[in-house]
Amino acid sequence: MNFTGRFIIICLALLLMAIVLLLMRRRAMEVEYGVAWLGGAAVTIFFMAAERVLLKVTHLLGAIYPVSALSLMTFVVIIAFLVFLTARISILSVRLRTMAQYMALKDESASGTQAGCAPPSEHQECRS
Repeated sequence: MNFTGRFIIICLALLLMAIVLLLMRRRAMEVEYGVAWLGGAAVTIFFMAAERVLLKVTHLLGAIYPVSALSLMTFVVIIAFLVFLTARISILSVRLRTMAQYMALKDESASGTQAGCAPPSEHQECRS
């Protein structure tokens, strides 16, 4: 990879790091996610600065060009991150559903109604 290509990739990685730090400072991104993005950008900068290491990794992965190896590694990291985020979303979905059910039951018990019964203001008897 020529110098211009490496320079552009390093600049983009530094820009990504600046954006992530700004988001973390504004508390728009959680620290654990920010650290993951900063780590990925740092690894990219390392591989662009240490061309021999990237060439060895390219050979180990069986790729022909260093850009192909870098793209493959990036793809694997992004897929792993997506799986992690999917798991987090699933956990939060279950928590949200549980909380909504709890609030509905609490609201129902506070109003004095039973499941399947009309509200007390309609003066109807509840038949179970």
